[in-house]
Amino acid sequence: MESEQPEAEVNSFHNKQSYCRSIDCHRIMLLSSLKRDRAHQFFEREGFDGSVSRGFKKYL
Repeated sequence: MESEQPEAEVNSFHNKQSYCRSIDCHRIMLLSSLKRDRAHQFFEREGFDGSVSRGFKKYL
């Protein structure tokens, strides 16, 4: 069974979201590797929707 995110990481993440709200940000966008299933589950639990955007990158 996969363990939950460490409490300190979750608190840090919530603090960053609070800061963004305090400076009137309206959106937080995340970029994550397709292989990071646990991270995706965490983001979804936090209210992020991974189905609304598609990211592209090009290595030079």
